[in-house]
Amino acid sequence: MKKLIIISILVLSVTAVSRSAKKTFFTISSGKTVRVVEGEILIKFKRGVKERANFHKSMGVSMVRENKAIGFEKVKIPAGKSIEETIEKYQRSGKVEYAEPNYIYTAFKTPSDAGYSKQWGLRKINAPGGWDITTGGNVTVAILDSGIDYNHEDIKGNMWINPDTSSYTASGYEIQYDTYGWDFVNDDNDPDDDYFHGTHVAGIAGAVTDNGTGIAGTGWKSQLMAVKVIDSSGGGNVVNIIDGIIYAADNGADIINMSFGEWKESNTLKDAINYAYRKGVFQVAASGNSDDYVLYPAADDNVMAVGATDENDNRASFSNYGTQLDVMAPGINIYSTIPDGYDKYNGTSMASPFAAGLATLIISYWEENNIYYIPRDIKNLIIYGCDDIGAYGRDDYTGHGRINAETSLTLARDGVVKIDEEKSIVYPNPFNPEKNDALFIMPADTSEKIQELNIYDLAGEKVRTYSDGGKRIFWDGKNNDGKLCSSGLYYYYMATSAGSQKGKVTLLR
Repeated sequence: MKKLIIISILVLSVTAVSRSAKKTFFTISSGKTVRVVEGEILIKFKRGVKERANFHKSMGVSMVRENKAIGFEKVKIPAGKSIEETIEKYQRSGKVEYAEPNYIYTAFKTPSDAGYSKQWGLRKINAPGGWDITTGGNVTVAILDSGIDYNHEDIKGNMWINPDTSSYTASGYEIQYDTYGWDFVNDDNDPDDDYFHGTHVAGIAGAVTDNGTGIAGTGWKSQLMAVKVIDSSGGGNVVNIIDGIIYAADNGADIINMSFGEWKESNTLKDAINYAYRKGVFQVAASGNSDDYVLYPAADDNVMAVGATDENDNRASFSNYGTQLDVMAPGINIYSTIPDGYDKYNGTSMASPFAAGLATLIISYWEENNIYYIPRDIKNLIIYGCDDIGAYGRDDYTGHGRINAETSLTLARDGVVKIDEEKSIVYPNPFNPEKNDALFIMPADTSEKIQELNIYDLAGEKVRTYSDGGKRIFWDGKNNDGKLCSSGLYYYYMATSAGSQKGKVTLLR
């Protein structure tokens, strides 16, 4: 099953993290102060290094456990021993790929008591127009967060039910009887929400809809997997987050939503994100609530970074920005589910699950029509569908624009070849190379592949040539010299494994 991962929890306040003491760790590279778990570091050895236990012993530390899925070890440092000095010794040894602290990532939630218009966000992203195309299907969204109130009146009917609750081991310990998901904070099978954040995020992505109760979810029939990695104070350490990502990917999540983040990129977390991406999981994360650069994991190349907007399509004053920002979604006065009720919150944490919910609709439509996809395809289609709300084209403050469910799903329906069609297509067409690429794609149900693509201007001059061998090619609007082509009509000739095809594509700048 294809996967999609949603990551969400952005909290402005800094509070204690349960079950783990913590200290402040100063990161020189970014100049920011971040939090880490006291007395713990994460080690990944280079291939071929042997007698690791003895090496740890020589460093004066002891191994707590090994994560075999992505190959790192968590070690314990004795009281009084410096985390910084120990990491430096490991790095100087030449035996490790990396040594780093067990960072604490923070959820992004801002409760609000201002007036609100209930669920204005769904109307702003044109969800009703998208629902005319599909209301979604049984697509699984892993909510990596503070848990979910799985007995909530507007959540229970869409909870993911594990088809196999027998023993499962992947992250170094045994998991079983995990009906709705897993609690990695307390290491048990009760991923209930004790921070009121995960339930709010889950409702935005996939509350039960058209049932005469409560609210509507972006995806009506999403299956919500509860993966608790954030504790009752709003913090979550990297090891728990990594375990949550691996659990979601291994248990069939199509999407992972992560509404949390930190200034410092974690190499170990990056390995986990890559692990899920290779399994076909689409991952979404909140950009951050500090009016600064995009936080990690949203800043990862394999994660879609989502910022927040208000009802007038203005960037929220707290929404983080920068070159790694992909799209925007509503994040002010967002009304959704909380344990035993409903409330409105502000934050990029609330924006992220709108994008995750849209992804469930896209995946559902594609799977219903037997259209093959990878995570990058979902990201591109969401980007192609955006309404440009900032400076013309992509910009660092609003990314590619605010998501539009109707436009993205229209492209999914009309832009991608249906299974009974035989010809190649191009979308979007026309396209603006400063905003997106033009995708040349073969039908999903054939084995036909593109061997060569040549693009010509109206004078018959060849401007671009691609040799690929796959089923899809992206044209960035540039010629063979790397310069952007002028606006106008272009012809393409495509040599395939079964013959040749030709067509037209319009470039608008």
